[in-house]
Amino acid sequence: MPRSFVFVLALLALSLGLNVELAWKMRRLQTPESPPTKVGAQVGPFTATDMEGHARDISFNTVKPTLIYYIDPQCRWCKANSASFDALARAIDNKVRVVILSRRADRMEEFLASNHPPVPILILNSAALIHDLDLTATPQTFVVNPKGRVEHHWYGAYTGQTRDEIEKTFHLHLPEV
Repeated sequence: MPRSFVFVLALLALSLGLNVELAWKMRRLQTPESPPTKVGAQVGPFTATDMEGHARDISFNTVKPTLIYYIDPQCRWCKANSASFDALARAIDNKVRVVILSRRADRMEEFLASNHPPVPILILNSAALIHDLDLTATPQTFVVNPKGRVEHHWYGAYTGQTRDEIEKTFHLHLPEV
């Protein structure tokens, strides 16, 4: 066998191996094995800003648990999940305080033109809280008990297992995303 053929064959094998490793890493990034925020994590009080620029203090020493829904105005899954989230928020309104958070105020008016959430959207300016809750992907849904502990955390739109778990937790039926 000529040396050039063996060299090309070795390069092809190396390339194939690198592509398989890259595909494996990409697959793991797209399907997280567990939500970044662990159930049981402590969440302290924080301040967010409403769309009019007023500071709103969010604390958890309330009678009701708090559902935090984290969105981004450019997130296609946040837009697609809008009807399901609205149904959830309306159904649990008497039992759970609902808070919608985003860290981006830009393009929010555009988002609100086609989505009409049942509660105001607050802009989160706390880099520490964004880090502590690992708010890197949207949408995310948390339920925080009155003592400030995360009781439930769902990652992504309300489809499949996430939808099933939310329906079971709140004893309701959500519309399809």
